[in-house]
Amino acid sequence: MIDRKTKRIEISEEQSRFIVTLLNDTCAQGSMEAGIRQFELLRALVDNPMLGYCGNVLFQTLKMKHTGDRWELELEAITTVPTGLYNKLNKF
Repeated sequence: MIDRKTKRIEISEEQSRFIVTLLNDTCAQGSMEAGIRQFELLRALVDNPMLGYCGNVLFQTLKMKHTGDRWELELEAITTVPTGLYNKLNKF
């Protein structure tokens, strides 16, 4: 199972940084299971591209690391939001 967490950081009134973290099930670092879990996580990103969206754009950077008990994918993108009344009424 893959957990998806999203964080939004406002850079300015027009720009936001979105950080999406994808985590999979626990596995011991360096084990064969860890290699399989790594493959499963990357495969899920390929099979379902919507997992890679940060705000309204596809990720710009991807970092993958093993935290000691599970694989973590960190996807990041900086989005530019159009200004105007629509943006003020519909903050995302």
